[in-house]
Amino acid sequence: MQSVFMLIAKICLSAILVLLFPVSHSFALEEVDVELVMAVDGSGSVSPEEMHLQFQGYIDAFRNPVIQNAMRSGPTGKVAVSLVVWSDRYLPKLQSEWFRISSVQDAEGFAQALESLHEQVKILYITKGGTEIGAGIGYSLAMLDNNKFNGLRKIIDVSGDGIETRPYSNSVMRLPQARIIAQSRQVIINGLAIANDFYNLARYYRENVISGPGSFVIEAKDFNDFGEAIHRKLLREFSSQVSNLRQ
Repeated sequence: MQSVFMLIAKICLSAILVLLFPVSHSFALEEVDVELVMAVDGSGSVSPEEMHLQFQGYIDAFRNPVIQNAMRSGPTGKVAVSLVVWSDRYLPKLQSEWFRISSVQDAEGFAQALESLHEQVKILYITKGGTEIGAGIGYSLAMLDNNKFNGLRKIIDVSGDGIETRPYSNSVMRLPQARIIAQSRQVIINGLAIANDFYNLARYYRENVISGPGSFVIEAKDFNDFGEAIHRKLLREFSSQVSNLRQ
């Protein structure tokens, strides 16, 4: 039990340091085709079994040869990726390290990192708390600001099964503010709406979540459909040719 509390303390401290003391880039950032944060819903509406389906969908996708080829299809031949599990501002965000992927071996390394992150999620049972999508996007923006990469396209990939819940505090970043900040930084927000609990959730995501040129929403009927949906979504995001039209 003590080791679990120590892990929570380290995660919280790391998050605070990232947000309060952004990295000062005194070195040249490495250019990549896509700089992508995958922001995964870990709120109370997501069961451990459903969280497993989300992680397994991402792990399988990064081991898929079609996705691996798409990641190397752009002008630099490489992408940078990280994944974060979010719920509300009062619970720790669990995130992977940033990975540059330019080979099959790199993609496998990230898949293994996701397997390890999933074990942390299971230990800490992050699937609780509110669905504060704006706060999750705000944290993802900080992640984009604090790494060693410069993406030709910067994308936050939000997946979730519900609408934004009312926050416990007025100081929480809400979706409208998060979208404005993303737009000011030329960050694209795409969405994957898991429509098992909310009818027409994809429409809510189109009207309230996604932002930026070419932004789009993919709908999964339920968590069992997540793996196929995330495959389509990542394939489109990693494609070197991106349409400016929303779906």
